[in-house]
Amino acid sequence: MQDCLQLPGKCFDIASCVRENDNDEVRRYRRNWIVLHTTTFLMGTTFSIVLSSQHQFITNPRYPEDPNEDAGLGENEVFYSLTIGIFSIGELISSLVVSVLSSWHIKMKHLMLFGLLLLASGGWFYALAQYGWMVLVGRFLQGLHLGGQSVLMRVYFGETSNTVRDILRQDPEKSQIKNTNFMITFILGTVGMALGPGILLT
Repeated sequence: MQDCLQLPGKCFDIASCVRENDNDEVRRYRRNWIVLHTTTFLMGTTFSIVLSSQHQFITNPRYPEDPNEDAGLGENEVFYSLTIGIFSIGELISSLVVSVLSSWHIKMKHLMLFGLLLLASGGWFYALAQYGWMVLVGRFLQGLHLGGQSVLMRVYFGETSNTVRDILRQDPEKSQIKNTNFMITFILGTVGMALGPGILLT
């Protein structure tokens, strides 16, 4: 007797249903990978744009004598160094915290959405900064996002690549799905960082 799933007027082979479900799951993971790869490219572009313009924005005088000179915040070099360091501090804190949270029963999607909220908030503080403390807050929030997001993306790529490998019945020792995802992420992030200054000058 052939196993099948009976619906009104239809009969589906269970094996076919399983294969279709597996194909849908693989397509869903691949769509998520495309979104994350695109996010990596945009993160690299944003990082390089901010980094290349940050010194001028912070150290230029508020009311420049030269009309062709862009106005800045009028802070000194020490304050500029603080804005660089606080970004790295945010990265360190969030990478450690997210490493712990990712092992708990917290959905990765929720952590990523929270990270995007941090990124948007940091960008808002930086873009609208009228005082030095707003730059510090913005850079710290952006550092929190980048550190946590880097950990989450590596975990997600690793877990989902193994899942897709098993669905496609590939040899664990020969499958290159995980390495390919890591390589694409690295390349797109590097390309984004290389294009950022060029975009700023256009």
